[in-house]
Amino acid sequence: MSLEKQLEIEKEMVGRGIERYMAATAKSEEDGRGSETSYGSAFIRSHLAAVSSEIAARIKASQERRAFPGGAYLKALAPIDTGVLAFIALRTIIDAAIIGNKLAVLCLSIGQRVQDEVRFRQFEQVDERMFKLTMMNMKRRNATDYVFQRKSLTHAMNHDVNGDPIQTNYFEMSKEQRLQTGVVLLDAAMAATGHFERVQMNVKGKTDSYITLSEEMQHWIIHHKEAMSMMLPVWTPTIIPPQDWTSLKDGGFYSPEARDACRFVITKSTSNPRRQRAALQEANLSKVYEAINHLQKTRWAINLEILDVSQQVWQRGLGVGMPSTIKIEPPPFPFDKGWDKTKATEDELKLFEAWKLEATFAHTDEKERVGKCAMVSRIIATAARFKDEPNLYFVWHCDFRNRMYSVASGLSPQSSDLGKAMLRFSEGKPLRDASGVTWFKIHGANTYGVDKVSFADRIKWVDDNREFILRMANDPLGYKDDWGNAD
Repeated sequence: MSLEKQLEIEKEMVGRGIERYMAATAKSEEDGRGSETSYGSAFIRSHLAAVSSEIAARIKASQERRAFPGGAYLKALAPIDTGVLAFIALRTIIDAAIIGNKLAVLCLSIGQRVQDEVRFRQFEQVDERMFKLTMMNMKRRNATDYVFQRKSLTHAMNHDVNGDPIQTNYFEMSKEQRLQTGVVLLDAAMAATGHFERVQMNVKGKTDSYITLSEEMQHWIIHHKEAMSMMLPVWTPTIIPPQDWTSLKDGGFYSPEARDACRFVITKSTSNPRRQRAALQEANLSKVYEAINHLQKTRWAINLEILDVSQQVWQRGLGVGMPSTIKIEPPPFPFDKGWDKTKATEDELKLFEAWKLEATFAHTDEKERVGKCAMVSRIIATAARFKDEPNLYFVWHCDFRNRMYSVASGLSPQSSDLGKAMLRFSEGKPLRDASGVTWFKIHGANTYGVDKVSFADRIKWVDDNREFILRMANDPLGYKDDWGNAD
């Protein structure tokens, strides 16, 4: 019965993974970010070198021959790395083909991104500190939208540290130059890949040119989605001991679908995965298998007291030890609806820039809050689902550095403080000697934030605050401020 139930759990893990993958992919496509999907990234990786070589060959031909299609625009691209040009072209073409942009719009977009690339490299050379600061801010916000990235960098390069406009002299192309630059790079990408086609389509009674994906590429995308969706299950604990690892592919979960998606070693994506796998096949991993199989036999259970308190704190929005459930709103716009920035006074512009900066911080904080809330919700939901199981186990694997990790995220022995607190050993053991009690007290002091003093002082802190600690343990919600303000 337990095996049948475990197989049902694994079937659900795979099913939820498929739903999540398909929903995320569809959202990216709808937002015009097809190049950021797994199939878009895979296509770019496999064709980048060929498109780069094609662009390089055409630039060289334009320099050697007086008459060459698009020669003047190709010569102008000579100082730019052809790999960068190929990446820009492929990414923009895929986005346009998925969302259905017109050919002229696509070519202008390619040209615009080439211009942006040159300008932003100039900005990095002129003010490296501000460039890095802007990039760090975008990374903190997890901002992947190109329009937002472009606006952020453009604003940073045209304003000083106080937000005041400054005179700049960065590279700029005319609209015709951007259009023709896009044309020559599109032609190179089409020739190198063979997977983009020009078509005439009538939309709302008007005929225009568009770029579409070849039938072969469309079939490849369908198969890629089907395969990738199966490889990204929503991992959870197991209710029976995982299978011992005996090879790089055999071990861990029980169902073929879950086993196929979980490999013993996570290979490094930036290097040659085939070479890594070949080296691992020849290596003696018996000691590594033995260590991980030992970890997989550890019996866990849900800490029901922690789950109960967490559910109450979360449902009541108390925000103690958890992110707030209250949305962070940006500050109100400081001017009337009809305010015209082009007619603003110097003081109004300063107020506007200050408001925009504060609104940016609010949006960033809100995005972080939403992400943290989603993680807390997943941890509590997973713990609630498995709270009646007498024993839980975790499948483990390792990365290319031989560091060992639980496959499950969220609720796991390596999770956040909340995720770890939700777990306890299925079978507790008494502290049989003074050494165990000593380290138990040191750990307790550490978790409260009393970790910058000597071990002796930490032990003394626990002894001196015995009643305080027991009071919090016996009535955690009644004394939530005491533990909620701990470090």
